[in-house]
Amino acid sequence: MKTILQFVEQSTGSRSSCGDPLEIELSSRDLGWGGILLEKGWSPHFFPSNIITPYFYFALAIEERFKWSAESRGELIDLKTEPGEIWMNPPNIPFTHIINDPCHFIIFTIDEKTLLAHFEGMLPEQELQFLQNYNVADPSLEYFVRLFCNEASIRGRNGIQYLQGLIKLFSTYYIRNYSNYADLVSKKSPSPRIHDGDIGSITRFIRENIERTIAIEDLAEICRLSKFYFLKEFKKHTGITPYQYILKVKLERSKELLREPGIQIIDVAYKLGFSDQSHFANAFKKHFGYPPGAYKSSE
Repeated sequence: MKTILQFVEQSTGSRSSCGDPLEIELSSRDLGWGGILLEKGWSPHFFPSNIITPYFYFALAIEERFKWSAESRGELIDLKTEPGEIWMNPPNIPFTHIINDPCHFIIFTIDEKTLLAHFEGMLPEQELQFLQNYNVADPSLEYFVRLFCNEASIRGRNGIQYLQGLIKLFSTYYIRNYSNYADLVSKKSPSPRIHDGDIGSITRFIRENIERTIAIEDLAEICRLSKFYFLKEFKKHTGITPYQYILKVKLERSKELLREPGIQIIDVAYKLGFSDQSHFANAFKKHFGYPPGAYKSSE
């Protein structure tokens, strides 16, 4: 079936045909989920140009990695998206993409009224700002999207109370982590800039804590920024997301470990927090262009 997602041309306010190639295999459209929509499917390509949507839009990549380009500050940037990474876009914020590769996705949308109404806490009087971000690797956010997908796949069998609870969890997590909520509540006046010295401190912190899970909040604290401003400014300064930067530092460290006598590839994988040797080997090859075994044997 075809998508019912609303893609709108910003310049004219008319419906865009960019969503026509999207083939949908699962949808919540007939479940009566007011304010939210979930669609799972795939597309051979996707070419939105200066497009907006009327709701918060989350696209979770599944199954396969793909390459694409997105407009950022007036220029097209090349991106590589791994399964599990999320593109998030607030309502009425324009986006332009060039995706020539087939891509598989779960798309979750929620309108602003529903999102704010389900937040557990006091909202600030000032209007919240939300991130537009690509390649967000957030296991909690991915988990929420997959829970909505699972509920759609069983036709809402868990009932309305379960769904409302899930919306509350999602909304509260998203607002607290991907808006300037914390800054408004604390009434801080942030100086949202990241300097080269901050990047050096972040790199040292990652290397010193490379064998444990590193939270984005830890890195934001080094720069004396909230998570919202850190995510916003880090990519502006480095060209990649913090999640990609952590992986980059880990892979650079893996080369040092592989040079140690007697160490096995699987030992390096577990030492650096990869789920298994295959996960590590795939990430290593994608980053350096050759597998860790070839690198180790050349030393």
